[in-house]
Amino acid sequence: MCVQIDSVVLGEAFPQSNFTFTPVQELCGSRDQAVVTPGTNGIASFFWQNSDGESVGIGEQVDISLDGIYTVTATGEELCPRSEEIEVDINPFPSVEILVEGDLCFGEVTLTASIDSTFTGPFNYSWTRDNESSELQQTRSITITEEGTYQVQIIDPTIGCDATSLPVDIDCDPRVRAPTAFSPNNNGENEFFFVFPNDFVDNFEIFIYNRWGELVYFSDDFNFQWTGEFRGKLLPEATYATVIRFTSRDEPELGVIEQYGSVTIIR
Repeated sequence: MCVQIDSVVLGEAFPQSNFTFTPVQELCGSRDQAVVTPGTNGIASFFWQNSDGESVGIGEQVDISLDGIYTVTATGEELCPRSEEIEVDINPFPSVEILVEGDLCFGEVTLTASIDSTFTGPFNYSWTRDNESSELQQTRSITITEEGTYQVQIIDPTIGCDATSLPVDIDCDPRVRAPTAFSPNNNGENEFFFVFPNDFVDNFEIFIYNRWGELVYFSDDFNFQWTGEFRGKLLPEATYATVIRFTSRDEPELGVIEQYGSVTIIR
């Protein structure tokens, strides 16, 4: 019987790439930042992919804008590749709007920064009037006695993110006030669009239009409650233009006052 013997020479075994994840860091807006810390064995490259295998970046850190599971693969000269996964949950930074209480014509007005209820802060507040902030309190609510255009900026002191409200004009001109959004989703909260009570309004009319200029709602009842429906169906999430016409019981010489605004349907 013949026996054939052969031999194989094994080279040096390559070590595996070595790295660790640092905690996901929140960034401003709707982004997080995933970071890896290389080991000491000469990693040359990091490649990042989403759960669909698409490349989302290279290097030791990558900005991420969507929830999901991400994979980073480390490679280097004479190193075996190593891959690890990290799960990212994005929480968008909140928006802010100004709630107005009171009437400047009859004393003072309280302005309050209203923030998405899913965010608890703490936040820092920066109010401006006509782009000047030096004389205003840096609190969530402020009381004002002067006309002007007011804005508020909220700032997260931990990560430095910020959001700024739309400007609000405060004056003594006759004005009908209304919420800027409502959510007709049958949860018992903010189900209707309406205007706030005002004893000095006569001859009230409201017109609501969609983005194509089509009239989707009309009422001449100051106590109306719009459910967001048009022709028996609930309208989609969107911002709708409003036109309010009225006369002032205190200043009838002003004639018909026309006021423009908008309201957003949120589900």
